[in-house]
Amino acid sequence: MQNPWISIPLDTYENHMMRADIFQAQTLAARMRARFADTDIGSVTILGIAGGNGLEHAEKTHLRKITGIDVNADYLEICRQRFLNLSDRLELICADLSDPALALSFCDLLTADLLIEYIGTDCFVSLIRRSRPRRISCTLQSDGAERSGFVSGSPYQSTFEPLSEIHRSVNPNELCEDLARLDYILTKKTMIDLPNGKAFVCLEFGLDLF
Repeated sequence: MQNPWISIPLDTYENHMMRADIFQAQTLAARMRARFADTDIGSVTILGIAGGNGLEHAEKTHLRKITGIDVNADYLEICRQRFLNLSDRLELICADLSDPALALSFCDLLTADLLIEYIGTDCFVSLIRRSRPRRISCTLQSDGAERSGFVSGSPYQSTFEPLSEIHRSVNPNELCEDLARLDYILTKKTMIDLPNGKAFVCLEFGLDLF
């Protein structure tokens, strides 16, 4: 089965995410900006980089290496064109993250925003086991009390219907427990409310080296 993300146009995805009543693109870009500002981070791997939302905040930073991975080659080409000035620091890789043979290089920080729901906790934990990043920063979506579905309502909503084939619910507590078994400690958990009643669950982990 072809990954449904391959057939979703980037402009449709981005226009949906940046709607004022959804505000997810803007929120995730702000999260990326805060990550890039951390002077203790020299290398970053971004899982599900798509068109590079938030990469504009990396242009004038100390970051020496940014690796972006996505299953959609068209997304990566658009990302590359948008950020030509990062070409000496930006490596883009087209890959299916569910491939057990995929090798990830070590990095100071690995990010996964609204991605674990599409590859599953087991797959994500396997990626962490293979790459052993120093830190992990991920964002999960909470659908809110009304539980109106994982895709927010918008004129673009029907385009995302095929994603139901691969979408999985992720329990933040279970994710924390799985990563703890790999010696990753939860260092920060925050909730960010969104305009339409949904929220982001933001989790930060550090590798316990002692």
